[in-house]
Amino acid sequence: YLRELVSRYANRKTVYFWELANELNLLENLGFMDPEGKADAWQLKGTESLFTYPIVRDQTNHFTTEDTVNFLRTTAELVKSIDQNHLVGSGHSAPRPAAFHLRQAQQTHQQGDWTVDTAEQTLEYIRLTNPDPIDLISIHYYTEAQECFSGKPGNLDNITRFAEISRQLGKPMYFGELGPPDNGYATPEQVQWVQQAAAILWHAEIPLSLFWTWN
Repeated sequence: YLRELVSRYANRKTVYFWELANELNLLENLGFMDPEGKADAWQLKGTESLFTYPIVRDQTNHFTTEDTVNFLRTTAELVKSIDQNHLVGSGHSAPRPAAFHLRQAQQTHQQGDWTVDTAEQTLEYIRLTNPDPIDLISIHYYTEAQECFSGKPGNLDNITRFAEISRQLGKPMYFGELGPPDNGYATPEQVQWVQQAAAILWHAEIPLSLFWTWN
């Protein structure tokens, strides 16, 4: 599928870059969840007929950070072997506030550890999960991203902190999704949040941001 898709569009000027997946990093290291990662009901609304109940994350569908990294590296290499004209982005969300500790618990066969990561651990996790030959670091800026670095829901300061991580790692960063913590764009407060976010993104010299939200 990838060979056919990338070959077909490799020379299209309308392709900006390739994005390999959507928020794989939010699905890692969750095999411990009860019962083994059962999905919340709200995540299934409108798609119930596609699944067999109960939905569990077991050894047939559980994956780790290392699995994600291997997938991204292998897939990016394949894309670049066909198309040398376009960059490749990961499609990740911002890390969970405890992403580093969850990975560490997985590696040591412990129950999930939701300890909030330090700034240094967040940087190291982003470095690990955007391996070469990935060109572009992806961030989705919802509540969990706003809560990184011990932040509060709705805070915009973390945009600048993620931009600084991008500079330290030497890879451009794009904000592929971005939305207020109260899930919408309709109220004056939400509009003001969007305006403030746009100004901060511009000042931080983030090369691409999309005000798109699942909500």
